[in-house]
Amino acid sequence: MRLNLAKSYLPGHGTRYCPPRGKTVKRNLLIVYLAIIYVCLMAPSSISALQTQNPSQTLIPEENWITDFDARLALARILAYDDATLDESLKEYRILLRQRPDHLVVSLELARVLIRKGDSKAALSLLKNFQGKHPDNPEALLALADLEASLGHAARCRDLYLEAIKVSHQPEMIKLKFADQMNMWGDFHKAEGMYREHLNAHPENRDVALQLAALLRSSERYGESEGIYKAQLLQSPDSGKALIGLAKVKLLEKDFDASEKFVDRFLKLNTDDPEGLLLKAEI
Repeated sequence: MRLNLAKSYLPGHGTRYCPPRGKTVKRNLLIVYLAIIYVCLMAPSSISALQTQNPSQTLIPEENWITDFDARLALARILAYDDATLDESLKEYRILLRQRPDHLVVSLELARVLIRKGDSKAALSLLKNFQGKHPDNPEALLALADLEASLGHAARCRDLYLEAIKVSHQPEMIKLKFADQMNMWGDFHKAEGMYREHLNAHPENRDVALQLAALLRSSERYGESEGIYKAQLLQSPDSGKALIGLAKVKLLEKDFDASEKFVDRFLKLNTDDPEGLLLKAEI
């Protein structure tokens, strides 16, 4: 039996709630949620005692009570926010995985914690095991692909992305992630093809257009890159990404006056932006 008392102390759940002000908000909410999780994991005898003492406080219907599993998952996530409590988070995730070995979310989040702990080998083993049991799960394939990429296994990463594209119900989103990976590795030709394919179907996607412009700049195709950036400025004259992108193109072309002009426009909109200030100093 779970105690609905704890949940009733959240904002909007029946009791009067006066939110704190200033920098204490985030800290106080964290304390509230930790208290809720603690109560939800208490022994049934302790819960009964609390209910006896505060019968008027049980404001949440029984069907909305939080389960032990969900409470522990919330606790594991909170503990994972801080590197200092990663070990405690790892302990909670392992308990959850023992309860539900095939739980996708737990497997993926545990793998991320293991990676942050520097245990890529254990994370890789965990994800390979899960993916072996669920070969058509695109989320598992992507998580494994990203881990393989972080380990420098480019060919394995590529194969996993291609497999994820085949089995996904949203292949376009995966193709864009794949294009970003190819761009990071310097495979500009493959990345450009995927960006252009997406833009042919979705010309309104400004983020992808800007990614393509940056790729062309990296490929020293300055004229094409400049054309995309200027087209973006026609649609949105205050586009910071387009302004800083044009400034970089002009700097690479050694047109310092034009570069400075675009940087100044950028800094007028983003006064203290480090990237803009560094570029201004470089010109």
